[in-house]
Amino acid sequence: MRRRRRKGGILRRALAAVAAVAVLAVGFAVFCRLHVDAARADGVYPITDVASVPSADYAIVPGAAIYENRVMSRHMQDRLDTAIRLYEAGKVRTILLSGGFSAVNGEYEARMMRDYALQKGVPVKDIVVDNAGADTLDTLLRAKEYFGDKKALICTQYMFAARTLYLARAAGLKSSVAAADIQEYAWNPLNDVREFFAPTKAFLDVQLGAKAAQTIGQFPYETR
Repeated sequence: MRRRRRKGGILRRALAAVAAVAVLAVGFAVFCRLHVDAARADGVYPITDVASVPSADYAIVPGAAIYENRVMSRHMQDRLDTAIRLYEAGKVRTILLSGGFSAVNGEYEARMMRDYALQKGVPVKDIVVDNAGADTLDTLLRAKEYFGDKKALICTQYMFAARTLYLARAAGLKSSVAAADIQEYAWNPLNDVREFFAPTKAFLDVQLGAKAAQTIGQFPYETR
């Protein structure tokens, strides 16, 4: 009887400890989300109303999924189309395309993005390619290094806007977001869970002083 009680007590204490850790983790995630969401005040403009989007020196297109045979995900296509709209409207003079290496396609994402922009009529001289933008923070830090105090319009979806602006502010980048929500996106609960905790990573990256994996000097932009 005593052994059973001991085992039961140990199990209850273990479950209580796990529950306490889970509550703390969720609480910290909520804190980070509220902290990061405040950066939305830096400016988010819907691309559906191009006239309301402020002018900037250049547009940044962070990478998103590109499937086999160069098929763009809806998020990726909308980001590119948003940057192209801004360029055609005279809101920006240069488009920075950023992404990492795509194992599925065997080439760099940003080069595939450039080919898309060229097909849409953007002159190659106005496109800058960043093949070392493995994540958003890397992209923004490298943009700050290259463009300095010039102002950027970051083309990303509204749901990512606050986190993107928070990282841009930490990078010292003058920027606003052009909310690249053009198409309808299929609901994916895994994406929602990921985005709930993504501000936690952003907060920790900033607080820990994360730096770009590679500087422009180490991995230069491609320009033509």
